[in-house]
Amino acid sequence: MSKNNRKIETRPTVEQQILDLTRDELLLALKNRKGYEQEAGKIIVAESLRRGLISSEEDLLRPEFNAVGPKFSFFPYPESEDTRNRIIKSLMRTMMIPGIIPVYFGIQKFGIPKIAEGSALIGAGVIWIGLALLVMLKNERRALLPLFFLLLLSALYAGRLLMAYASLKWTDIFIPVVLYMFAIYVLIYSYVLLRGKK
Repeated sequence: MSKNNRKIETRPTVEQQILDLTRDELLLALKNRKGYEQEAGKIIVAESLRRGLISSEEDLLRPEFNAVGPKFSFFPYPESEDTRNRIIKSLMRTMMIPGIIPVYFGIQKFGIPKIAEGSALIGAGVIWIGLALLVMLKNERRALLPLFFLLLLSALYAGRLLMAYASLKWTDIFIPVVLYMFAIYVLIYSYVLLRGKK
């Protein structure tokens, strides 16, 4: 089968996908029409005219129908709510992993025995995982503040442990600092995404 035949066969499928778009999806496609193949772009414009999203092709010159080029941002904000939800879930899954660390060390403390410290570590780990799960499943922005507070407490605890060592290598300080900075970034990014959520 030739390349041209394959293109002809896929045309109805592409056209049907465009015709099946919701109004909001079609508006987004119209705004980003230059990113599609020329033929698909024409179908998007024709369907937008048919549905009355634009009155003529001259409307395409208006800024609201032209996507602005991507700008660098530390906290990129997706236009689609579905994408936003997937990013939040992914970030919170990442945040659940650090909650396992205090639980593990808390269990270790029971063998020393330092039961009070071990219990506090296990409790902090379980609360951390629970809060991250709450944000992930319920999009609960208020749960981010206790996560920030727990992160601060864990940083103070980690600092106290590091100060107890007589000699430290640069990696002993560099790695925890990078991990804490990453956790702060994830929490701030999650806050930005949830703040803009409808």
